[in-house]
Amino acid sequence: MAFIRLNRKLFDHFLWTEKRVFSRAEAWIDLIQLVSYTNNNEKIIGGVKVVWERGQYPVSYLFLSQRWHWSVSKVRAFLKVLRNSNQINTQTTNVATMLTLCNYDIYNVIKQADEQADDIANDKQKASGRQEVKKIKKIEEERSLKEINNKENLQANLDLSKEEKKPIPQGAIAITNFDFLNEEDDE
Repeated sequence: MAFIRLNRKLFDHFLWTEKRVFSRAEAWIDLIQLVSYTNNNEKIIGGVKVVWERGQYPVSYLFLSQRWHWSVSKVRAFLKVLRNSNQINTQTTNVATMLTLCNYDIYNVIKQADEQADDIANDKQKASGRQEVKKIKKIEEERSLKEINNKENLQANLDLSKEEKKPIPQGAIAITNFDFLNEEDDE
């Protein structure tokens, strides 16, 4: 299954927190990010200690209606659609409605799987980086060899010029530099 990872900081971003009426898709994403991704959570609601697990969160229809800028009846209808399509379960108590996302781990994979995905991505990046380093080293070696050859040719011309007691023709130097530039363009 393909997925995208979203950092929870996205939900603090001004584009997410701007006052607006949420779409059903935004409300669904909000529920996914709202439920807890850890176990053993607790808080006091209405003087009662409420405990919930991974993939759960205590809500009220009023809380969600204010959050999404919907009417309470629209929230009830939306949650009913999600219940009927086996996306959520709800359990109502005297202080809150415990919302549980079905198959939560599909939407928020466990840390071990996240770490494995990170390891795979890092390994691919390292391998790619090693390949780039090898390419760069090869190019540098080739350039170095070309420069050595150019210097050897220049030295040979110097030696010939000394033997013949002639000045080095400027064209020879210009051709050497021009050849070096052409060799880069071929790559």
